[in-house]
Amino acid sequence: MHKEHTMTTTQETTFTQRSNANRAARKMIENGTAPSPRYEITPRDDDRFAIVWLADDESVSTAAIETEIAVAAADEGATPGPAPEASSSEEEIELPAAVLAEIDADVARYRERQIRKAKSKVRRPRKAPREPRPSKPNAVDEAAVRGIMPDKPIITSAANQHYRKHFDRLAALAAAGDWDPVRTTQVNGDNTYARMLKSYRARLLLAHAFSAATAETAP
Repeated sequence: MHKEHTMTTTQETTFTQRSNANRAARKMIENGTAPSPRYEITPRDDDRFAIVWLADDESVSTAAIETEIAVAAADEGATPGPAPEASSSEEEIELPAAVLAEIDADVARYRERQIRKAKSKVRRPRKAPREPRPSKPNAVDEAAVRGIMPDKPIITSAANQHYRKHFDRLAALAAAGDWDPVRTTQVNGDNTYARMLKSYRARLLLAHAFSAATAETAP
């Protein structure tokens, strides 16, 4: 059973809401202008609320205390009760510097690959194809077609000097106008100098054929 107490002082100002009256009373206590550190909020007949200040030796009922705590909590927008402890899963984990450096290196390598890939997709204008330059054999062939006798090739390889006698023989036959032996000369082998000998014989015969045809058509 609660001890009854006497309401010593009633604030003349009334409030339309209990929370407003409670806020005003707490502000007066904080400012030191309240007549007593204890108070109750009582409803009036006109549906308004008034502050009732209690004597220092008077105690407030448990129900009144619980009511004021609930009103104060609702006024502050919070639910009374102990603050929840922070979950261990929400704790911030600090990574070692070596791990952070490796992550940065991976990101840099990824960006470099993306840049190279983007550059490879950029189409570069194609260069105009170069006109083929006539090679030396083609020039010699064109000269032979016009009846110009080809020069005898020079053998520079010491290991292939035995081909020199074959070039000398074809040159001597051509100079003497003995074309049948030139035409029937057999060339064996498929190395570089054997192919040169075959080309030399073919150009000699080509130049001779042009010269012969020109001589027949001449007046």
